[in-house]
Amino acid sequence: MIPEHLKKRFEALRSALKDPDEQVRQLASKSLEQVEALSDLDLLIENFKRGDKAAQIRAIYAFGRIRHDRALTALVFALRMEDEDVRTAAIRALGEQSHPKAIGPLLELLPNDTATCQIAIIDILPNFKDPEIINTLRAMLRSKNVDVVEAAIKATGRIGDRAVEDALTIILSKGPTRLRRAAAEALGVLSV
Repeated sequence: MIPEHLKKRFEALRSALKDPDEQVRQLASKSLEQVEALSDLDLLIENFKRGDKAAQIRAIYAFGRIRHDRALTALVFALRMEDEDVRTAAIRALGEQSHPKAIGPLLELLPNDTATCQIAIIDILPNFKDPEIINTLRAMLRSKNVDVVEAAIKATGRIGDRAVEDALTIILSKGPTRLRRAAAEALGVLSV
């Protein structure tokens, strides 16, 4: 059963699909997708709980577009699931939301997960405005996995905080070629 306020929103957005302005039509279409996902939240949660891996991942990406506590809770729950693909999808969806409540569970998962999930988390950390992120990234610069280090270098560059300048200059002078390249680029965008 669709709540009355959502019915009104659906009607307004459907009417906007016929607007003479192309940008209004595009934005209305995107918003309509989001409202439809919100109206189907219970169904999405059910698919997430009982569905196969593909259904779970589709639900996770839908949760990423929904700004609702229940969607956030489902995404944080997905971080603890056994399947790496499901966790990675949840990480990406949480990065899309950038909700402050997600940073704690993400940082908790980061040090002990697979390299794939670590890289996914590092990649989305600049989306969050949390002062602890730069310290976390500094720690990830010491990873034994070169892919994780490269992701951390790129993320520090996107944040632009000078707190990692010394670490990046060391990598630039002593690291393997691909890390030196990443460090050189990151050093160019750090704040002055």
